[in-house]
Amino acid sequence: MDHPGRKILLSAAFLLGLISLLNCEKKSDPGGESHQDQVDRLYGDYDQYFQTYLAGAVQAVGKPTIVLENLSDHFTVPKKIAITGTPYEIGFTVGHIASQFSRLLPRRSDANRELNEQIVEMYRRIYPQYLEIIRGISAAYQVEFDQVDLTDMEYQFFVELWWNLLNYDRFSQLTDFGRHGDVGPTQNCSVASYFTGERQIVGRNFDNSSDRPHYFATMEVNGCYRMMGHIVYSMYHWVVDGINEKGLSIDCATNGEEYFWQELYPQEPAVFAGHMARIVMDTCATVDEAVALIGSVRVWFPNEGLHWVIADAAGDSAVVEFDLGRKMVVIDKPGPYELMTNTALQKGEDYVTGNCWRYQRAKPMLEAGIAGTGEMLNIMSSVRPTSGGARTLWTSIMDVNSRTFEVYYRKEYSRKYVFGF
Repeated sequence: MDHPGRKILLSAAFLLGLISLLNCEKKSDPGGESHQDQVDRLYGDYDQYFQTYLAGAVQAVGKPTIVLENLSDHFTVPKKIAITGTPYEIGFTVGHIASQFSRLLPRRSDANRELNEQIVEMYRRIYPQYLEIIRGISAAYQVEFDQVDLTDMEYQFFVELWWNLLNYDRFSQLTDFGRHGDVGPTQNCSVASYFTGERQIVGRNFDNSSDRPHYFATMEVNGCYRMMGHIVYSMYHWVVDGINEKGLSIDCATNGEEYFWQELYPQEPAVFAGHMARIVMDTCATVDEAVALIGSVRVWFPNEGLHWVIADAAGDSAVVEFDLGRKMVVIDKPGPYELMTNTALQKGEDYVTGNCWRYQRAKPMLEAGIAGTGEMLNIMSSVRPTSGGARTLWTSIMDVNSRTFEVYYRKEYSRKYVFGF
């Protein structure tokens, strides 16, 4: 279905990509295909629509604000992505991609107009760059900014756009580790930080029950701190680990079952939890600044509960969680390290130690002390699930002071990728 004022730019690249996609569609009948054939085709085809639409968006914007490249000759997931430009230009790019994909732009109603105005005021205070992104998206659709429903943009538009465009459902079905591998418990993510007295070292395992599109991103957005890290589920929008140029790191993990929330947008201005990490990376330089920012708004959990380890180059660190009333809880234990898995630390360290084998294993290793990134890698590798219903899709080791990122991806875990500013 076309949108008012929608423009499809039939560049040569777009036409060639469209022909390629049509050919792929003719071959896409899974009848007679083995499971491995379906998996291979998924990895080969999953982002062809995205790349085709991106070519049209680049022509419309007049510059490449999003640039994709392969990380390895051995796999197509993950990839590297570079995002540069003004917030408006990035929004204009995303808007053209979404429009070509026939993604509806949500519109305000009389019933939610006042709430939308309150959301605008919140973002003017904490992160005006987001409003410029929305202005760029609305311009791509040729819709006035004050007609866009920001309650639906925050999660439904951004996350569901990329979820559908990049075939996340197919990845969940075809690469499910429990269904097509070992049946066993599913664990999700471990994060640790350690201050040596000179350097803040952060390690994280991103664990999931299936493979999925993800990107190592470098971002230089006007008016924001430069940052690098991994984005999943929402291009640009949802940062799951990262360092910015000021030496601040943030890493998220799913919280325990008791804190697994699926909420509608609240009747007050709120920030989607996945988006919150993006805002912290773009605007904060220290743990204190990040905690103050997070505590100044209502954080919203539409699809799961999240908690974060936040650490800075001065040696400060903390775990940020939310209690059952959605109030922020900051846990800053004495000593040089923080450790977080998928059990809420607000329930007490004894409880976590008794209920999480990864916490139980990593804690004494951190207490023994580490001197650098090699020891942190040993710790993260020791709690990396290699069987059961989940796998570590990647391990990140960050030296916050030198602003360097070491990454070990599941498909070639023995290879070290090193990124820096």
